[in-house]
Amino acid sequence: LYPDGRLQEAGGIVWNDGSGLNVGRLQDPARPEFCYARDVDYCSGASIMLPRKFWLELGGFDELFAPAYYEDTDLAFRVRRAGRRVMYQPLSKVIHFEGVSSGTDTAAGVKRFQALNQPAFFKRWAEALKDYGNPGSLAAQMQGLPLDRYATRRALVIDDFTPTPDQDSGSIDTLNYLKLLKQLKFHVTFIPAADLLNFGAYTRDLQRVGVECRHAPYTASVEDFLKAHGQQLDLVLFFRYTTAVPLLDAVRKFAPRAKVVLETVDVHFLRQEREALLEQSAEKTRLAAATKSAELETIRRCDASIVLSEFEMNLLRELIPEAKLALIPIARGIPGRLAGFERRRGIAFVGGFRHAPNIDAVLWFAAEVWPLIRARIPDCIFSIVGSNAPDEILKLAAPDIEVLGFVEDLSGIFAACRMTVAPLRFGAGIKGKIVTSLSYGVPCVASAAAVEGMGLTEGENVLVGTTAREFADAAVRLYSDETLWLNLSERGLDFARERFSLESARGKFAALLAELA
Repeated sequence: LYPDGRLQEAGGIVWNDGSGLNVGRLQDPARPEFCYARDVDYCSGASIMLPRKFWLELGGFDELFAPAYYEDTDLAFRVRRAGRRVMYQPLSKVIHFEGVSSGTDTAAGVKRFQALNQPAFFKRWAEALKDYGNPGSLAAQMQGLPLDRYATRRALVIDDFTPTPDQDSGSIDTLNYLKLLKQLKFHVTFIPAADLLNFGAYTRDLQRVGVECRHAPYTASVEDFLKAHGQQLDLVLFFRYTTAVPLLDAVRKFAPRAKVVLETVDVHFLRQEREALLEQSAEKTRLAAATKSAELETIRRCDASIVLSEFEMNLLRELIPEAKLALIPIARGIPGRLAGFERRRGIAFVGGFRHAPNIDAVLWFAAEVWPLIRARIPDCIFSIVGSNAPDEILKLAAPDIEVLGFVEDLSGIFAACRMTVAPLRFGAGIKGKIVTSLSYGVPCVASAAAVEGMGLTEGENVLVGTTAREFADAAVRLYSDETLWLNLSERGLDFARERFSLESARGKFAALLAELA
């Protein structure tokens, strides 16, 4: 950054004649196109970091370029030749007083070596530079390529809001897909369509891993972005049909060659139908019918839709056999078991409370199931973990019920509790709370609605209870039987690794994209 706050350089571009360009020179450093980590041709000597051992292996700066200029560019090319990457990280900020050491006149003083050293650099790297493109203007490179020349394809990901993976399971899924696309060498742009907010630390977390985050005031709408950049897009990935409905026409118009994929998250109308049935609500039944019509039409219009559970896959195949569907369960890291049976105490529920099924589940469990458990395990504590807990959940707090609310790092919860519960009475899709619990080797007692379509087996990797009495009996048995606990823990971990690992999801997602190509 210049002392006045303007951007001096957001990574460097090298052209095929060996000349260079400082990306973003004199621009606003807060513009989204300068604020995400990415591979670059070179980084200025004003701010370079690499391991000392690797620096020594490379021999440092080459004295061919003494006294100055092109030594940093040459270093970057040697780093790549050694099989490493050269990355620009915008969260590292340096105030640089340009020209103080060597001046700014390329015809005088040390600065003249900028022109003198270019031929030596070109001679050394001529073969590598053949595909680097002709010298271009700042305006030309701002149109996209070659700002991110190391990406082979370009994807736009749209969700309602910026993912908050420490608060809800759905955000973990969005984040994981963004990372998967990066691993598949996509340039990835994310837009939170509902609010267009720069969401502070959550936006920076995406930028840190290389996602370009478009937001206000630099992007006025998704449509404006599509008008400017739609022709460059190879893929548009929507999360939830409600996000896709108002934007599908614009995507088809302005991004004609992009394949459109819908990540359903869950089948919304199915969840609403079950809630309406549980509450015997005519109004909610009508809402579910309207949702069903809109959701199925959206799935038809997309090039492919990702479905998370086997049950939903079979349901949609029957309802819309012409739609292209891909079964890709949610993906999670698998931390493994952090403590044994004896060191653990208590029962936990983990889930965000912006999701109505979670509120209903905890209220039902606290009222109908927990008293039956407490009567048989008097010293047990029920911990309720999750963001955005409403008053009706907060009021459950008691000597034997702790409402912990938002917990930034769940590893402590899963290292301490003996088991988790997933007492959902309605819902749809794969339940992240169950997958996460199993990934930590913590056994779970769940309702039939919670395990639907996950492929879990009662008594082998999960326990299932339907009525309050059945649920309580299963929980007490698991809490008290170390042998049963260890068996469920091991088999649950094996199941999570097989079905829900990041590696498994990446393979299935890559196969889907290959089919669409």
